[in-house]
Amino acid sequence: MEKELKSETLFEKENANIKKTENSKVKNTLFTILNGERVDLEIEEIFDSNRFYEIKAVTFSAEESFLNKYLTLFKSVDLIIGIQDTDVQARGLKALKNETKNLIESQKRIIKKEQIRFFENLSRENQENFINERWKLKVPINSTIHSKFYLLKNDFETRLILGSANLSFQAFSNSRNQFENIVIFDNSELFFQFEKYFSEINATCTDFITSALKKKAQNKIEIMKENNSKNQEETFSVRFTQDESAKLQIDISKDVVKKFNDVIVKEEDSIAFPIIEEIKSIDEKQKIIESEKKEEFEVEKFAYELSINTISRQAKKKESMIVAPETFAKKIKPKLEIKIAPKLNQATPERELLFSKDTDRGFGRSGLYIEENGSTKPFGQKAGKEEIQNSIESIVRLIDNYKKYVIDYNDNYGSRIIEIILYTFTSPFIQDIRFKLESDSEKLDVPQFLFIGGTAGSGKSNLLQILQKMLGLSKSKPILYNNIIPTGRTKKADTITQIQLWMNENNVAPILIDEIDEEFFSNKDRGNNLIVNVSNLSTSNFDFTPCFIGTTNALEYSLPQRAQRRSYYVKNDKVFDTELKKKSVKAYTEVLEIINDTLFQDFVIRFAEKLTDDNLSWKNYSLHSSTGLIDFLYWSREIFKEYFKIAGIELPAWFPETRYDDTVENNQSLWRKLYEYNRQDFKVQKEKGVYLFRLKSLDSEESQSNRFGTKILPSTKYLNALSQKCKNDNNSSDIIEIKIKEFHRWIEVPIPKELEPKKTIFNFFKKNKNEK
Repeated sequence: MEKELKSETLFEKENANIKKTENSKVKNTLFTILNGERVDLEIEEIFDSNRFYEIKAVTFSAEESFLNKYLTLFKSVDLIIGIQDTDVQARGLKALKNETKNLIESQKRIIKKEQIRFFENLSRENQENFINERWKLKVPINSTIHSKFYLLKNDFETRLILGSANLSFQAFSNSRNQFENIVIFDNSELFFQFEKYFSEINATCTDFITSALKKKAQNKIEIMKENNSKNQEETFSVRFTQDESAKLQIDISKDVVKKFNDVIVKEEDSIAFPIIEEIKSIDEKQKIIESEKKEEFEVEKFAYELSINTISRQAKKKESMIVAPETFAKKIKPKLEIKIAPKLNQATPERELLFSKDTDRGFGRSGLYIEENGSTKPFGQKAGKEEIQNSIESIVRLIDNYKKYVIDYNDNYGSRIIEIILYTFTSPFIQDIRFKLESDSEKLDVPQFLFIGGTAGSGKSNLLQILQKMLGLSKSKPILYNNIIPTGRTKKADTITQIQLWMNENNVAPILIDEIDEEFFSNKDRGNNLIVNVSNLSTSNFDFTPCFIGTTNALEYSLPQRAQRRSYYVKNDKVFDTELKKKSVKAYTEVLEIINDTLFQDFVIRFAEKLTDDNLSWKNYSLHSSTGLIDFLYWSREIFKEYFKIAGIELPAWFPETRYDDTVENNQSLWRKLYEYNRQDFKVQKEKGVYLFRLKSLDSEESQSNRFGTKILPSTKYLNALSQKCKNDNNSSDIIEIKIKEFHRWIEVPIPKELEPKKTIFNFFKKNKNEK
């Protein structure tokens, strides 16, 4: 009869609540269904500890204060905390097995002292409930849990609660602007199905409040009881000192590892060993997760930026404080759109648009997209064996033409042509390679600027045309440097500005520039500043930006050391034989006709696969190179070696096995010519073994025309070009000391006989003594 009375009272209360919900203007964010009817219940009524004495719960999170307030009166509390959605969303974490993922989560909780803090935030009564095992809290060890449900019961009744709400004030309070829903089934057969389901989940979990923590807390409580007065009514929660917390972290970790070991041992070998192997290589997965978090941080930072733009800072009235949609659209448009450089002059040539999306790489996709008729389409397509063979044969034919028609051709020269092709093919992925490297210094080993140095008649313009055809980017035709900004009073400065705008846009199609003029290199406000500023900026941002590939006169190429460090110079300075011009032009035309973008389309797919292979190293230093720099084209070389193998052609002697350092050769050439022409200006100091050379003597004709100090004077150019090994001191004074022996070895010119050490009888005995 008492039970029936309770039910009747509850039924009357349901009707009252329905009327209250219908008449109330207050927004109820907790949508509650009780036994098929919508109701409005207080939290104490949902988790009714006067009616039920046992609760089992599976939830994503549980607030200690919520547990203290609403669950304390339950005689038995059994909680399981699942894994948060945010953790599951990371691609790197998602790829891990549950055991590995949960092990990482456990270690993170220990590091953050989550178990300790959770326990300290409980009331003293609930702390003792855990110690006496009336309360239990578990977390998954070899599973991922997304379920949310609550089971309440007494000796006669049951309650099942399903829904979205966690055990928190945020979820169950109507005063919070967070919409949640729960469905309550009293005395339903479903209860027993979910109780069985709870047991299945519980079997895959481990204790969150471990035995080490409970043991330490029990010791502290006993001490507190001894020290407390018998008349003291208030009992304080257990708190741990910093030293106790540190020791507890170790003990908790031991408990977690022991439980983890127990789970692994029970597993079949076919399951256990892959988990062990995965944990061995966990650091590789961590790099992926770190990259994702970095990307997520950038997204969050951007979201804050956009949010700021919703408010008008000048507005005084509430109605106008939120900006109009049209105003907001104008504000955020530059932030959301892909950065495409504006044209400073209407006559400035158009550029092909090639976009890069690193999340779309691998599995037959390059991650590159080309703009076509206002829309984008994927760029890149695997080639067949015959297509690769034809493409490689056309490259072999190109080098054969250089062999036939270039004066003083050798294999080293041919390899530089291939090096230029390798750089051009790799150029859309230069930023990807940089992202693979850690320090800014390493990233600067991957240059965004390639300069092809060639004298008139060396065919450098024709080579640019071939490169453009190989890329298949019809709009990205080589642009004459002087045509970037064709006219105008500030033409020279605007040309540099336009290049900088191009270099900062989200367009990875390489910028092909022909015949860069002398001032680009000689004026420090032109090329030097452009190269240094663009390179430094690109090492610190996450944008995919283009590379610059330009031709210039080899004699005019000279840059300060900072700009040299950030660019790649490859010589293409051997001229075509004019007597064979007719034949060479015909041969060039034939090669240009047969060359197409088939190989490049295939290359971008293969290179994208390399980028997504976490087992590859991108810090590859060439064994035979004197540069000491990372060979950023290493994997491009490997792909081309595969091409030659597929084509059935033995790797030619002119295939480049390492990156070049033609800047050094160019510098050697500068000083070699200076020495051979002005030998008398190198004053000998025999006792020190050095030449004295007055740098300012090189500036006599230049200083008059350098009123504004923008031009790099010959004295500075030559000082920058001189090898550090040859300098007797590092100062940049007017008169420098040059080590005679090292200088001649460097410029590859024999030491004059009068400066060679004289051979005496003492030298003979000294030599014999050393040999012994």
